[in-house]
Amino acid sequence: MTTLLDFCSLVRSKNAGPFTLTFDFMCHDQAAYDTLVATGFLDKDLFARLYGVHPADILLVNHPLALAVKVS
Repeated sequence: MTTLLDFCSLVRSKNAGPFTLTFDFMCHDQAAYDTLVATGFLDKDLFARLYGVHPADILLVNHPLALAVKVS
């Protein structure tokens, strides 16, 4: 079974204000980033289900130059 750590060298979460939680997924290399993004696993619906919020309240940003995905 493939896990996020197979793609990412760093997975972290932090508070980004009193009502916002941010996740950073930083990939090992370009191939890992491309594969992770292509899977579509990290999407707004996943985080909306996990945290009981509406998908429109989720901000998901792909940072290809940084090989990272940020979700708030």
